[in-house]
Amino acid sequence: MGIDSVCCAQPLAACQKELPLGDWYADPLAHTGARAVRQQAHRALQQAYTHGTDSFHARLMTFIADYWLGRSGATAHQTLVLTASSDSQRALADLVFGQLLMSRKCSGAYEWLESGFAKAANLFRADEYFRVLKRHTLLRALVPADRPSMPQNLASLLEEARVISRLTACNGRSSHAAWSPEDTVG
Repeated sequence: MGIDSVCCAQPLAACQKELPLGDWYADPLAHTGARAVRQQAHRALQQAYTHGTDSFHARLMTFIADYWLGRSGATAHQTLVLTASSDSQRALADLVFGQLLMSRKCSGAYEWLESGFAKAANLFRADEYFRVLKRHTLLRALVPADRPSMPQNLASLLEEARVISRLTACNGRSSHAAWSPEDTVG
């Protein structure tokens, strides 16, 4: 499931459902797509406020869209966490922030993925738990950098992580030992 199939593109009733904790919400959005999602989220927020319902999912979509528009980061994430009304929402906020950072291989991504995973551990369905655990384990092969890289979707990140894992296994060293993200030769 991607951002397009989440609450903002659906009626208000769909926005009030819990989003699956095991899904990936951080595939890159082009500027026009991010603006469109932000507009949809704004309309969903207005509806939620008018009806006195929970607006977390619309706020999450705004956060994601703003990230791709270069407008959100740690402060916006903290606000999202502080305004979450359930453990599931707080876990999802951390997971999504980690995913957004991971999509650009930014430093700090693992910490937020791990924080979200720890918060969600007892909330995951069994299949979600093992799917997310496997995904996070594989993504650990990627080396984050202080300078963000070009954004990648989940499939691309996982493929890169598989290649790095195979190469490092062949060389008999850990995936982070003496390796630079700029080093494409090894």
